[in-house]
Amino acid sequence: MRNLLFSTAPFLFNTGYVLGQEMNLKIWFAQPIAKWLEVLPIGDGSVGGMIFGGVVQEHIQFNDESLITGTTKTVGFYQPFGDVYLNFPGVKEESYTRELNLNDGIHQVSFKSNDVNYQRECFASYPDKVMVLHLTASKKGMISGKIRLKDAHQAAISVSGNKITTTVKLTENKMEYESQIQVKNKGGKKYCGR
Repeated sequence: MRNLLFSTAPFLFNTGYVLGQEMNLKIWFAQPIAKWLEVLPIGDGSVGGMIFGGVVQEHIQFNDESLITGTTKTVGFYQPFGDVYLNFPGVKEESYTRELNLNDGIHQVSFKSNDVNYQRECFASYPDKVMVLHLTASKKGMISGKIRLKDAHQAAISVSGNKITTTVKLTENKMEYESQIQVKNKGGKKYCGR
């Protein structure tokens, strides 16, 4: 049986094409997650995230492969980088879908609330070392919420202009790292506060 599984693996990974045409491969859900195992990943193993797909609160866990403990004398372990929380009070969950397009790596959440269609798209870019979250609404002025950045290692968090930054040094190997959220809005207003 083991030989059969190994011999069929190449077939399983090559099912994205039918007669020379690319298939649109997606993992698709009609409801938000009920448990962590339903969270959809983005990234390539270097920069990545887990997108929870919430409506009132979106939660994104993010990582970078370079964040590890350990020294030249001890074995290191991969460390979580942090979490981003986006809170959108007042929205409701109607006509909800979330999906991960396996062809282009884009995670998408779509839903309707109070006759407004909302869409959130997220992807990770290895060359640029960034994750991008793009929010849209079918009516102007309908995206309103709060963003919170939480570091997994109790980093100092600062807010300046349109940027939230964490800076920290790991205790074991003294590795310094930083994460940033930059908000680029089209119209509307940004307010910074605690």
